[in-house]
Amino acid sequence: MGILKHTFKMIMTIILIIITVFAGLTLIRQDAVIMKVVENQAQSLSVSVARVNQDAMVSSDYGFIVENTLTLIQRIPNLAYVIMTKEDRFALIHIKERWEQRSTVDPSWKMGDGTKECGDIIYSDLVKANVFHYAFPVKFSEVPWGHVYVGISLKSFYRDRQEMYLMMLCLTLLCIGFGAVLAYFFSRRLTRPILALEEVTRRIAKGDLTATVNLSTHDEIQHLAVSFNTMTEKLKVITVSKNYMNNIIQNMNDSLIVINQKFDIETINIATERLLGYSSEQLLGQPVNMILPEPMVSDFFNNLKHMANGKILFPKESNYLTKDGACIPILFSATAMRESSDHEYIAYLLLALNIKEKKETEHALKSAYLKLQQTQSQLIQSGKLASIGELAAGVAHELNQPLMVIRTAAQYMKRAQEKKKLTIDDVAELNETVEKNTRRMMNIINHLRAFSRQSMNEFTRVNVNQVVEDAFLLISEQLRLRNIQVKKNLATDIPDIYGDQHQLEQVILNLLTNSRDAILAQTDSCENCSGMITITTQSLKPEDDAVAIFVKDNGIGINETSLDKIFDPFYTTKDVGKGTGLGLSISYGIIKAHHGHIRVIHSEKNETVFSIKLPVKEESEIRDIPLK
Repeated sequence: MGILKHTFKMIMTIILIIITVFAGLTLIRQDAVIMKVVENQAQSLSVSVARVNQDAMVSSDYGFIVENTLTLIQRIPNLAYVIMTKEDRFALIHIKERWEQRSTVDPSWKMGDGTKECGDIIYSDLVKANVFHYAFPVKFSEVPWGHVYVGISLKSFYRDRQEMYLMMLCLTLLCIGFGAVLAYFFSRRLTRPILALEEVTRRIAKGDLTATVNLSTHDEIQHLAVSFNTMTEKLKVITVSKNYMNNIIQNMNDSLIVINQKFDIETINIATERLLGYSSEQLLGQPVNMILPEPMVSDFFNNLKHMANGKILFPKESNYLTKDGACIPILFSATAMRESSDHEYIAYLLLALNIKEKKETEHALKSAYLKLQQTQSQLIQSGKLASIGELAAGVAHELNQPLMVIRTAAQYMKRAQEKKKLTIDDVAELNETVEKNTRRMMNIINHLRAFSRQSMNEFTRVNVNQVVEDAFLLISEQLRLRNIQVKKNLATDIPDIYGDQHQLEQVILNLLTNSRDAILAQTDSCENCSGMITITTQSLKPEDDAVAIFVKDNGIGINETSLDKIFDPFYTTKDVGKGTGLGLSISYGIIKAHHGHIRVIHSEKNETVFSIKLPVKEESEIRDIPLK
């Protein structure tokens, strides 16, 4: 009804303007006509009085003037007064059927310059009312002699004008009423097809693309209706209905929220209701911080504002607050929706994925990973203890040799004392021998204690050459007893690395033990064969910025079938009871944890070479790296 109302108002406004202008012009015209009648009346009377009485005025025959003037004014019912003046020294005045004389002339009677006839509406003191005052100069032989002043009462003028105004008002009201009826029917006829178009437009806006307009006005509006129906048919082909799009949104598995520029919630889908526990009525129109935990409100708003300034908000982890007050971890992405006409941002679209199960899975994986680390640490520790078990006999020999020296020194001192041949020099020399061998025993025991301790994966500065020397501290006597020679080629320019010294020593011990077993297997089948282990350290700077360790032996070698499996857990070529198959697997894990590499670079009968490469890195790069 808005179009009908506005059209009716517009037509009525036009009618009122026309009537007002017509009435105004008519009233002004009628006022001018009436006033012209009054003026003509005053002029005619003043001329008649002047012509009839001009001789009498010259001769001062006042009786003649009175008699003739009375005859003339009988025909003028609205006459207020007649004044005849003789220059400025005498005035004869007729007011309300009486005459009076004055010796002076009132200046208010004069009009203009006094030489021409003229008239105007003035307030007269003679009758105490507004009158049309007309001045007519009297001349005798072209010589100014005096004036005739005529006052016409305006009562009839005002009465006629009032009657005319009343008649014009009635006519105006009649025209307005008649115009209102015509305007209503004209507006209704004009707006009916427009209202039909509006109704169909409203139905299409709600998603009903089957709506059509049926008009037979035979004018431009009918052409518009035809074009509108054509557009609707094309929309059926190239677009989808609002209900169809709403079904897509409501059936999404992910939460969808639309908020306006005031950060109030405008639209949500069913997935959001399920995720948060609210109904749509409880959320729509509410500020978005209703579902955001307090610590992240400011960060959330800043991200959206930055996105509106042209930045893209990539998927980001956050939290939603449910109706029960619980925090649900989500992965959300956002985009700013713009009005296509002026490209201004009008709302923000938030799409959130519930990652609660993902977080729980990650936590479970992290716990499993920590348990795996503990298991690996325990496995490494078991490997150490197994190595110590295998080296127990060699360690006993390492300790037995200094003990024999100490015992021999003690027996020598006892016999020399009995024979009283013990000198001060002998005591000093024997004491030095005892102290030297005691210190060696202490070093072996302390190192064995440190090596067998549970590793805490603490990386420190490590010298590779010292790792090699410490490893031989535990196995050298065992190799010597088995007639296996050792050749050390330790470079002097080796840079320190960051790592776990005892874990690296465990790797070297494992390689030396494997070389020992390979050499023993070779010498068992060859009586005149002698064993040889060569260990070499080398700096690979500046090409690789790393340190290399090479362990070579002349044992039986590794066959091609086993080369691809030697680092697999529990794989071994040794007889049952002589190996678990975990040594090389543990060694591989230790070297990987140090960001290094271990591999067999050469293997054939009578020669096998293992290579270890460890990177030279800063402490911050490699410190506390977990085992993999």
